[in-house]
Amino acid sequence: MQKGDILPYPSTPAIRGQKVPSFRLTQLTKLIYPAEVQPIRVIQGPQTHHFTSKGLQTFFSETYHVSPQMDRMGIRLQGPAIEHLDGADILSEAVPLGGIQVPADGQPIILMSDRQTTGGYTKIACVASIDLSFIAQMQAHHKISFTPIAVEKAQTLYRQQMNLVFILRKLLQQHWTSF
Repeated sequence: MQKGDILPYPSTPAIRGQKVPSFRLTQLTKLIYPAEVQPIRVIQGPQTHHFTSKGLQTFFSETYHVSPQMDRMGIRLQGPAIEHLDGADILSEAVPLGGIQVPADGQPIILMSDRQTTGGYTKIACVASIDLSFIAQMQAHHKISFTPIAVEKAQTLYRQQMNLVFILRKLLQQHWTSF
C-alpha cells in the first residue's frame, strides 16, 4: 500500500445488503494515531445538576492532559478544576464503563474496564462507546477535550462502526481464504 491508496468496500448484496463507499487509509490511521488534542464525545451524566454552570463550561471547553496515574481501572486527567455546587460525594451507585467521575479536587477520572462496580462521586458525563477505543489507547500527557453528543447520535455512530468492523472482517476472511 502507498499513500493515497483507496480501499474499496464490497458492494454486493451478500454483505448486509448495503452498498458502502470506499474510504482512504488515513481514516483508519486516525483511529490509531490521535490528533494533538483528541476530541472525545460524551453523553451528559446523571449528576450534571451537581455542577455549577461554570463547572460544566470548564468541562466542555477546556483541554485535559492524561495523567501518568492511569491503569485498567481508570484514567486520571489533569486540567482546570470542575466546580461542584455542593461537593462531590453522592450515595454509591453503579458506575458504567466510560463514566467520568469528578471527585472533590475537580479533576475528572474516566472509568475503564476494571473499574469498581459502584462509586460515590458525581458523574459529569459518560464517554460514547465509539470513543472508548481512543481512550483505551491514551498515554500519559496526551491531550483530550470533551464534546457533548446526544444518545441517539452516539448509537447511530456505534452501529456504523460495528458495520465497518463487520465488513472489514468479511474482507479479511475472503483475503485469507483465497491463498
